[in-house]
Amino acid sequence: GMETAVLGNSVEAIGNYTFAECALLEEIVIPDNVLSVGSYCFNNCISLERAIVGSGVEILNTKTFSGCSALNEVQVGENVATISTYVFEKCSSLSQINIPQATTKISDNVFNGCTNLKTVIIEDKTGSLTLGRKTSGSSGLFVDCKLDSVYIGCKLDYTKTSDYGYSPFYSNKYLRSVTYNDVEV
Repeated sequence: GMETAVLGNSVEAIGNYTFAECALLEEIVIPDNVLSVGSYCFNNCISLERAIVGSGVEILNTKTFSGCSALNEVQVGENVATISTYVFEKCSSLSQINIPQATTKISDNVFNGCTNLKTVIIEDKTGSLTLGRKTSGSSGLFVDCKLDSVYIGCKLDYTKTSDYGYSPFYSNKYLRSVTYNDVEV
């Protein structure tokens, strides 16, 4: 059967490294009552295939799902504002990610090693989304991804520096379709 962690209604926080290296965990559903998920929380859960983040979570901390090489279905919580560095690093089975309206920042290196990430959907919203950039110490947000189609439903903001002001989509040789809908909702 599927190995699932079930969290009770009184749980408000999941600490750093709580489920790290849980090699048999296949599914995690984080209920809406959970307000914080620690760094490295599901790091190297190599059997984790499905992760649903509830509406109470506002920050995905550093390396939350790093090394979850089987992860192929992620629902980023509707109130996640910040996706911190390396959150989905080496999630090599992940093929699609939906970025909710509430997200205002995706940090550097979030998608390093996401070699099968093909579709990125940034949901329609007012305001802008700040994307991590290629800097001297990072490889660029989507550089390892085989992006095929990107939907951008808001203004994008990324800092250009004189030396390393590359676009977040730098070096995406598979990118076939970009739909940019700078909407007023």
